[in-house]
Amino acid sequence: MVMASGKLRYNPRMRGKLAPALALLSALIAGAATATAQHVDAPFGHYPPGYTGEAWQGELTALDATTGQFTLTYWKCRQPDTFTGVLFPSKREVVAFSPLHFNLASTWYVAGGGRAPLELRAGKRAAPVEQIPIGARLVVFYMDRKVGGREQHDVFMIGFLAPRTDLASFRGTVTSVDAATQAITFTQRDGRQWRGYLQPGYYVHMRDGGVQLLRASELPLGLPFRVSYRTEKCPMPGGNKKEKVNWIVQLTLMTRPQLEKRH
Repeated sequence: MVMASGKLRYNPRMRGKLAPALALLSALIAGAATATAQHVDAPFGHYPPGYTGEAWQGELTALDATTGQFTLTYWKCRQPDTFTGVLFPSKREVVAFSPLHFNLASTWYVAGGGRAPLELRAGKRAAPVEQIPIGARLVVFYMDRKVGGREQHDVFMIGFLAPRTDLASFRGTVTSVDAATQAITFTQRDGRQWRGYLQPGYYVHMRDGGVQLLRASELPLGLPFRVSYRTEKCPMPGGNKKEKVNWIVQLTLMTRPQLEKRH
């Protein structure tokens, strides 16, 4: 996540040019499930009075910029776990801790509210909350309170997780997509193959500003990619056994010379 001209922009670090078959895609953005637990504990630091260290980590899957209500999703294999919170303005900026604790690229506190629109602030920088991209990997810090007899998670600060650097990778062209399982097979020139699945919640940001889930069947055959992935043991259907599943976290479109370069 970088700051430019007062706007929040997600940088998927995409290389190369999109082929005509993928002209509708402006970026391939990684789905945001992480390998760590979704409920996390905040480190020692300076927080608002009454804060008990509650934090949650996941992928932004829904956001209402007017009310401030949003949903984060954490995926374990194909099973989602969700967190619903409300952006709650802080009366003052919160300088809590070193962002390196969670490997955060940046931290922002919530401001505005009432007659003023909700916004995120970090020092002298500010951006409206509607610029938080769907699919962003976040850590949110919240306090609970009762509203209308129900517990509400008031989020006073959010952090954007830095791009992952611990992922394995494979370079190859798309050679098949299983229509039933949505498994994607990538093949190298020497015949070596790799098979994986799109991370649940893999979003694509469109050129018109819209967002949609990417389906494996939408990937044209023959396109070269660098695949960044993580491996997880998931239960097999109809049994107690588990199998290793490769989840595609990021796809980077490559040129032919990049694909054929030794790595």
